[in-house]
Amino acid sequence: MPQLEIPPSPPGSPPPGLDIKLGQFETLRKQGVHFNSKLAASSALKNPSLLPRLLTAAGLDEGLQYANTMANGTSMPTKYPDHAYTESLDAAQEQLTSHGVKEKEARARQFVPAAQ
Repeated sequence: MPQLEIPPSPPGSPPPGLDIKLGQFETLRKQGVHFNSKLAASSALKNPSLLPRLLTAAGLDEGLQYANTMANGTSMPTKYPDHAYTESLDAAQEQLTSHGVKEKEARARQFVPAAQ
């Protein structure tokens, strides 16, 4: 059963500039500017190489972006069987392609033109 109660405030006082930052966000919210929509409209976040850099800056492994907090068996797996990864799929496709080429070569050698 999840705990839905709000925890008590941490001991001590907040960092000095925190009230100012929160006040700025509150002022922007009253003006109709929402932080998430402003982030979504940012062209910097459309850079595909940004996510790996952010994960590195946060000290996270790139594989953790697919991890979840749910119990095992209740969601998508974070580790798939070996045959589901690109390397194995590429090798299987290459094997099928080379097998198809060998069959074509064998059929070409067996071809005998009609005698006149």
